[in-house]
Amino acid sequence: MTVDLPATGGTNPDRQWSPNMTDASPLPKLAYSIAESAKATGLSRAYLYIHIKAKTLPIIKVGSRTLILAENLQAWLHSFQN
Repeated sequence: MTVDLPATGGTNPDRQWSPNMTDASPLPKLAYSIAESAKATGLSRAYLYIHIKAKTLPIIKVGSRTLILAENLQAWLHSFQN
């Protein structure tokens, strides 16, 4: 099923919409929970907590949630290359 988009608002009149299209592409994650960080890296939650406690892996608190910024997680992982 396709539906012609209206030609108003600067849209391309030749472009067609289908139910599978979304309005916007997904945004990249800016921060991860501990569980998401463990899953993304393949490391255990316990290992991450060891480094959080040692202050080698920075965290932020948002209310009661503990989050790791994506840039901090990547920098921490890159620190193991040296």
